[in-house]
Amino acid sequence: MSSNPGGNDSQNREIRELTSEIRAADFHYSASVARLSVQAENDPRPGAPSVSPEGAVDGSSDAYKMPLWVKLAFGAPQFSIFSIYMLISVHCTIYYEKLGAKLAYLAFFTAFARSFDVLTDPLMSWWSDSTRTQYGRRRPFIAVGCFCFAIAQFLLLSPGTVAPYLTGTNGVSYWYGTFFVLFYLSDTLCNVPYNAFGPELTEDTVERSNMYFVQNMFGMVGTLMGAAAPPGFQVAFDFSMEWSFTFVGMVFGAWFIVTQLNLVYSLREREASQKQAAVPLVTSMNRALRNGPFAKILLASFLDSVGWFALAATMPFYLQYVVRPGAHSETSDEMWLAIGLVMFFCSAIVATPFWLWCCRKFGKFRTWLAFNAMNGLTNSLFIFVGEGNIAAAMIVTCLNGAPLGARFLNDSTLADTIDYDEFMSGERREAQFTMFISFVPKIVSIPTQALPIALIAAAGFVQSVDEDGDGEVDPQDQPDSVKNVISLIYIGLPVVMNIFSFYIKWNYPIYNEEMNRKISEGIVMHSSGLPAEDPVTGKVIPPKGNLTPEEINDGNLLDHFSLNDLKRLCKEADTSSLHMSLQRRRQLGGFLFVLSIAGVWGTFSLLDDVTLNFIPSMFQIGIGLSMMYLVIITLRVSAADELNKKGVDVEFVRKWRAQIGDPPKKLSAAKLPGPAAVVARLRERVAKIAPSLRRKGPGGGVDVQLV
Repeated sequence: MSSNPGGNDSQNREIRELTSEIRAADFHYSASVARLSVQAENDPRPGAPSVSPEGAVDGSSDAYKMPLWVKLAFGAPQFSIFSIYMLISVHCTIYYEKLGAKLAYLAFFTAFARSFDVLTDPLMSWWSDSTRTQYGRRRPFIAVGCFCFAIAQFLLLSPGTVAPYLTGTNGVSYWYGTFFVLFYLSDTLCNVPYNAFGPELTEDTVERSNMYFVQNMFGMVGTLMGAAAPPGFQVAFDFSMEWSFTFVGMVFGAWFIVTQLNLVYSLREREASQKQAAVPLVTSMNRALRNGPFAKILLASFLDSVGWFALAATMPFYLQYVVRPGAHSETSDEMWLAIGLVMFFCSAIVATPFWLWCCRKFGKFRTWLAFNAMNGLTNSLFIFVGEGNIAAAMIVTCLNGAPLGARFLNDSTLADTIDYDEFMSGERREAQFTMFISFVPKIVSIPTQALPIALIAAAGFVQSVDEDGDGEVDPQDQPDSVKNVISLIYIGLPVVMNIFSFYIKWNYPIYNEEMNRKISEGIVMHSSGLPAEDPVTGKVIPPKGNLTPEEINDGNLLDHFSLNDLKRLCKEADTSSLHMSLQRRRQLGGFLFVLSIAGVWGTFSLLDDVTLNFIPSMFQIGIGLSMMYLVIITLRVSAADELNKKGVDVEFVRKWRAQIGDPPKKLSAAKLPGPAAVVARLRERVAKIAPSLRRKGPGGGVDVQLV
């Protein structure tokens, strides 16, 4: 709304300055011993946050420069999170196998934990978004969950020292299953709110990139430490394997608790988010998925995850059977794999500042696209790596790791879609969005890690055998059909997924800082009771504040249903067909739930089949998905029953469709007010802001300062 069609330059500039001041005051947060205020002059202290004379010259409406200590407080827990994720992915399976666990059982219990995620992640995100306490929506869960997370991961990594009597028995498999499930439940309890905390800290798109850059650096170092720590402690301190994992669990758990408690103590949440009314679960999920920009990010995340997990699953096979460095050097394949992983993640760490520089130089959207393109390009270079070409393999691995350093742009871009959702709905539901993005890789990981192994086996994979009788199996030469399948999955599939992902991102509608600024200003316009133009669609969206509490409740009820359902209600004003359709879907969900349970029961014996042991895991995932589907459909049936009792008000349904950006053709679209009316309304808003939060800088900008 910075350029009102009917306004002159002076009026447009004042609109921009007023919305900037209101937004900055609304987005403030507190430190443990100090709170944000808006000062009349720049703070002369060294290192104090600065502000441009006209607000944020980059086009964003938040003139606040986030202090480094805030970025460190938010980013530090990521060190333990990523280190533990990497440790579990790389070392945990081998560790438990050496303790006597069966690999197929480990895979099943992994899928079992994922099936819980299908249900618990959406519930936790809604619970966090809906919580209203004097301590905030996120911090209570983080404060409690950090202890659960640390204890669960410690016990998961410590069967050899805590329960040594299980060693050599399949009981260690059930130990893994128990604490792996508890680990992911505690991960949901603590880290869904933690991930949702980030977008609340600033609305400035540049500062968001800087904040997630710091978090990504902690994550990359943590990933490297997770890969290297267990063998490193064994060598450095002469620990046994069991005590090495136990010590790692203690160190990473302690870091996690300390850094999360520091975050809870140091940072505060937005007061405005605490004032918004809670929204029903299905309504909240529907509104998130109805967000056009977010839908594109979600689809791109799915494609990226398919490529990434397929690559991760086949990396050891590609190295051992295609490149075969062990056969052409004195170093084992396992050591070359470790060297490659270290080079990969070191390259990502070194490249991260470069991507931040690109973001500042060329803009976030262009850098985001370049990161995606480079990811596919560098992965395609493996096609030129042949057997025994160790140097080329390591060089390409380094190049392929560099794009990973730009992963922070995914989080920063996601935060922009959360702002857009606030513009469209008047609500903040960070946890719902961050949950969906983290939820996709969890579900994708099971089939994309299992199916490549099955395809390799189907191509004629020759199992390793103990040729020397020394108790160690030796890899066998593989036929060309197997090598070709490995190369196709390792190189071809990620590149194809990357091309499709690039196309989706190319069409992402929030592509510059000006659009982010208009979204931010539109939020202020709505909170001031004024309509605002949607910068994505060009439609004028009326403010939700003009609705009565009863109408908002009716709107929450209508948002249990899809846009097509609402269109039918406009025509029929009858819920019978809608109710019948939902009942059929519930029956389908019940059938799929029973089928999945029967599938697990009937295929459990396949856990001992090397090529088919992924099937019970897939049925287990089906249990979680069908269970969540049943919960959602049941809640929608209840909403349809309530709507039937109240009766369908066709005029209100049309009004609500206009409210959510889908106005019927018969309904006249909302109109933008004149610039004079906008200026007058915004001046009223500024006058109501607390004096300590509304004093302006020397050039009209807002200097948000820690005191």
